[in-house]
Amino acid sequence: MKHPYSTMKARHRLQWLYASVTILILTLGWKFQILGYLVVAAMTGGLVSGPIAGRWFCGNLCPRGGFLERIISKYSPNKTMPAWANSTKVRVGVLLFLFCMVGINGSRDPGNWQHWGYVFWLVCFVTSTAGALMAFFWNARAWCAICPMGTIQSWVGGGKYKLEIDPELCKSCKKCEKSCPMHLHIIQGKTENTSPQVLFSKDCIRCGECEEACSVKTLKLVTSETVASVKG
Repeated sequence: MKHPYSTMKARHRLQWLYASVTILILTLGWKFQILGYLVVAAMTGGLVSGPIAGRWFCGNLCPRGGFLERIISKYSPNKTMPAWANSTKVRVGVLLFLFCMVGINGSRDPGNWQHWGYVFWLVCFVTSTAGALMAFFWNARAWCAICPMGTIQSWVGGGKYKLEIDPELCKSCKKCEKSCPMHLHIIQGKTENTSPQVLFSKDCIRCGECEEACSVKTLKLVTSETVASVKG
C-alpha cells in the first residue's frame, strides 16, 4: 500500500486534521468519554492494516502521528534516538505496561461503557504525554519507535514492503534520511554496483517523505514479492 496522497503537501494538510482530532480527544476525552472510542478506532485500524501493510497506518492515518509531526516537531531537537531506547526489550516492556494499564483500570467497572471510554482516553493521554517528552529529548516520532500498536504492526507485517534504491543514481546526499520522520538510515547499505539495492526496516511507516525528498527520484517502495521475483 502506497501513501494515499497526490503530494506531500496533501499529506501534511491531512495531518493537521489528524492533529486536531488528537487535541480534541486529549482535552475533552476525560469529560466526554465517548471520545475515547476514537482511540479504539485508531488502534483497530492499525491492527487490521498491519498484516497487510506493516506500519503504513502509522505514516498515513494515525491521528497522534499527525499531532507529533505537525505540532510537536516544532519544539523537537530532531535527534536520532539511542539504540537502547527503541530496543526490543523496551518495546516489549512498554507493550506489557499498557496492557496492564488497560486491564487494571478496565476491571474497576468492566460493564460500564463510559468507564471504558475513560480508560482509553487515559491511555491516549499518558502515551501522548510520553511522546511529547521524548520529542523534546530526541525527535517528534521518537514515541512511534516504541509505540505498542506500531510495534505489533511491525511484527505482523513489517516485511511486506521494502525500499529500493539504485546505487548508480544515488548521490548519497542524505536528503532522504533528513526527511524521514522515523530517522531511519536509508542509504547506509548502498553498494557500488548497478543492481537496485533493497533497504529494509520494519519501522518504515510508508509515508513517502523520502521518495519526495530524493532529487534524482531513485527511491521507491516495492513489495516483498517484487523483490523475490527480481532476485529469481
